Amino acid sequence: MIFFLDFDGVLVDSIDECFQVSFKTYYENIFFEHQIKEYKDLFYKNRGLVKPPYEYYILHKSIETFLNDEQKSVEQIFIKSLDLISEKEKEDFENLFFKNRKLLMEQDFDSWASMNPLTPFGRKLVKKDNSNIYIVTTKNLEATSALLKYYEINNIAAIYSNKDVKDAQTKGNLINDLMIEKNFDNAIFIDDACEHLDSVKNSKVQCFFANWGYGKNNNKHRIYNINNF
Repeated sequence: MIFFLDFDGVLVDSIDECFQVSFKTYYENIFFEHQIKEYKDLFYKNRGLVKPPYEYYILHKSIETFLNDEQKSVEQIFIKSLDLISEKEKEDFENLFFKNRKLLMEQDFDSWASMNPLTPFGRKLVKKDNSNIYIVTTKNLEATSALLKYYEINNIAAIYSNKDVKDAQTKGNLINDLMIEKNFDNAIFIDDACEHLDSVKNSKVQCFFANWGYGKNNNKHRIYNINNF
């Protein structure tokens, strides 16, 4: 069986790292100590809204708006703001986000990696033959590759990262292209974002929601039992 696996939330619990990097990217040197506990709680609660990395910009902006005016939920503000960000803002934020992540990796790699612990599912891949596994993630390639190597998750068939998903427009398009290119008869796709699962239109791909991740199931997808992996 071929597996297409998301990375953040499915193989690693990267929520703390994503908070640290995106917070620094959004606020630069601003740090409001008196609100940080409430702010961080709201980020953790709503992390599942974020798909591509530029949406961390929208999440931080939504939390900021919510803290100043609690008339709407963070999720409502986030959804309304999705179409208001320019392509330049998206690109600028992602470039700086990846730059800040790289700085953290270079300054203290072990400390950075510790902010990305393996999930119980991820631990099942350590020191195994993973040649039937394809990673499909919106995380950048450098960070994904570094963590796979750090945790000794070896022999992955291929990694398709943020740039590949962007080029294909959706994870579903990318997976469909791979199914055709490699002539796969069937496959399983596991992700914790229903939007990514919904983008798959190939009937040969079974889509499963990872309920140990960050997202919320929309009741359309079966939940994958990690004990059967």
